[in-house]
Amino acid sequence: MDIAIDYDGTYSVDTNLFHRLVNMMRHYGYQPFILTARPEECADDIHEAVGDFMPIVCCKPGQWKRDAAKEHGYNPVFYI
Repeated sequence: MDIAIDYDGTYSVDTNLFHRLVNMMRHYGYQPFILTARPEECADDIHEAVGDFMPIVCCKPGQWKRDAAKEHGYNPVFYI
């Protein structure tokens, strides 16, 4: 099951905490990923902070987050 985690004001606030939470989510069989409303061209700092730790999904301008997630093959059971 997929879990979408927002970056700005969520993951970015305490990356150490979210690293631990993400590892716990994976332990229980969840697939966490970053889902941001930012377009790809504005997400360099996200890619730098998250790296290969988990997938990052960016929205196209004007796109809803749930639509961006589905476009990338995710169906989040909930959003953080």
